[in-house]
Formats: sequence, C-alpha cells, structure tokens
Amino acid sequence: MPEYQDNLLLTNQKKQIQELKALQNDFREVFLSERGKKILEHLKKVCGYDGDLFANDPYRMAWNLGVRSVYLHIKTMIEMDFEEIEKERENVSL
Repeated sequence: MPEYQDNLLLTNQKKQIQELKALQNDFREVFLSERGKKILEHLKKVCGYDGDLFANDPYRMAWNLGVRSVYLHIKTMIEMDFEEIEKERENVSL
C-alpha cells in the first residue's frame, strides 16, 4: 500500500476514535449521573443481562440475545478505554 494511503487510513482511524471518544463522553454523562445509574440498573434487569437467555423458540432466543446486546453496548461505551486502543494501534502500525 502506498504511503499516502497508509497516512489516509491512519487519519481516518484517528478521526473515528475521536468520534467514539466524544460519543463515549455523552454515554458517560447520561448513564453515570444518579438518574442514569437508576436507568442503567433498570435496563440491566429488563434486558436480561443476568438472566437465562435460552428459549425453546429460536425467534424468542434471538430476541433475548438482541435485547441483551443493547445493554452490553451501553456498558461497553461507558467502560471502553479508547486511549488504550489508540496506543495499541500506534504500536501495531510502527
């Protein structure tokens, strides 16, 4: 791959990480507030995070997994360390 394409790829990756960091700040502002923590705890229950996701009906099981994935996405956005990911990407590209 030509050097200019490598630089363009790195620029795009850095831009994506910056956008994710900004979005993460929004998630944290909402879900780490007192009200947000209550809502997150409620979502944990209604999304079946700690529950049994198995169902005899495959459509129901798919639904259960899909609902749970919403909660997992929120948790990931709150907890992910994008700075660490950025450092790892820089080390790989060296």
